[in-house]
Formats: sequence, structure tokens, C-alpha cells
Amino acid sequence: MVPGSSTALGAPDAGIPQLVPPDGSDRFITAAAVHQRGAGLSATAEEITPALLHRLPPTTP
Repeated sequence: MVPGSSTALGAPDAGIPQLVPPDGSDRFITAAAVHQRGAGLSATAEEITPALLHRLPPTTP
């Protein structure tokens, strides 16, 4: 699933970190906003590695 702005706004409120690919339409803006606010990471498909996934912030209750 690739988050749009609705998911990007709702997931941090639920304490769910995100991995957002900056690939099209408004996703460049969404990916940058998620990363800048510490709510997750932005990475292209080629950049996703196990090490990157371990850098995601922990889920909060």
C-alpha cells in the first residue's frame, strides 16, 4: 500500500510509523512531510533494505 495524504495524516496519530515512496503525484510532498516530522522514512523501492526498515521509528500505543 502506498500512503496518500489521508493515510499519512492518520497513521502518526495512531502511532504507526510509515515508509513512504516518493513516486508520483503528491507522494513527493507526502514522503517529505512524513520524514521531516519524524513519523517515518522516505525511500525509493531501490533504497529499501532490511537496515533501512530497522531505522523506522517504533510503533507507539
